[in-house]
Amino acid sequence: MAFLDNSGDIILDAVLTDTGRKRLARGDGTFRIVKFALGDDEINYGNFDGAALSGLQDLEIMRTPVLEAFTNNTSQMHSFLQTYTNNQTLLYLPVVKLNTNSNPMVQAPFNTFFVTVDSNTTDALFCPSTPMGPYGASTSKNRDGILKGQDPSKSSFIRLDQGIDNLLSPVASGLPTSEFYENQYLIEIDSRFGEIVSSDGTTRANASFIDDDQIASYYLSKTVNGDFVMDNTSQAAVGASEQIILGARGTYLQFQIQVTQNLQANESWFTRMGGTFDAGPPSGTTVECYYIDTVVRVTGLTTGFRVDVPVRYVRATGAYTCAGTP
Repeated sequence: MAFLDNSGDIILDAVLTDTGRKRLARGDGTFRIVKFALGDDEINYGNFDGAALSGLQDLEIMRTPVLEAFTNNTSQMHSFLQTYTNNQTLLYLPVVKLNTNSNPMVQAPFNTFFVTVDSNTTDALFCPSTPMGPYGASTSKNRDGILKGQDPSKSSFIRLDQGIDNLLSPVASGLPTSEFYENQYLIEIDSRFGEIVSSDGTTRANASFIDDDQIASYYLSKTVNGDFVMDNTSQAAVGASEQIILGARGTYLQFQIQVTQNLQANESWFTRMGGTFDAGPPSGTTVECYYIDTVVRVTGLTTGFRVDVPVRYVRATGAYTCAGTP
């Protein structure tokens, strides 16, 4: 990563993404640039000097060195520039928010989603015979913040809501234009650890591609992937329901994570890339587990809004048995 000398000139430094370079390498004449993104993450707009002489208020901003373009998808732009046609009356921008009313994360001190990698770990967290599991007494029930990665059909899920998070944009009024409506999302996940499946665990999403860093990209739309992306038609108030968007609402995305066979089969990934911790603080019960911390990145492809969802893959270090019926 490097900076380019700006010196007051406007610089546009562009590169192809991993996907673009892969398609260009085909050499079959089908390569076309149909989408691009602009960003200004390096700019500090607090440097705008309103008291400066006319025409010089943004001089410091214009002279800010700009980041050299880079293709590493793990270090790319965090914020995309957007253009809205109704900008004369634009007061609020849409957001995408992690819905912890519908399915809270595992609470302090973890503040993340647990993904259990095998049935032994699920038994350890839910209902070992001795002692009682810290998160409940039945592996057949859903628990907040815990995704059963080995069996998503019996699991909680992750949900993100989209809309205008402001009471001055009433829920009943709806989103102003289609530019505010998010009908497709990009999910990025480390393919070595997990795959994306529907909230009920019955539908496996197809990854569009996996890059050289083993990051899988899933493009999901309301039209094609109705099990994942849905219209949020509820007009219930925030606080009295699972809703989290204060104002006009668009869509919501919900999904689960199914762990890979490699992560289920052995603990080598955990010893190489993670560590151990006590997963039992809610009840004081000690449950020693391996863990790998990561994030699942969700980006709205219309608005460019991005959310990183914290995820901890968990594998019990010892053997546990459940007295009940899973």
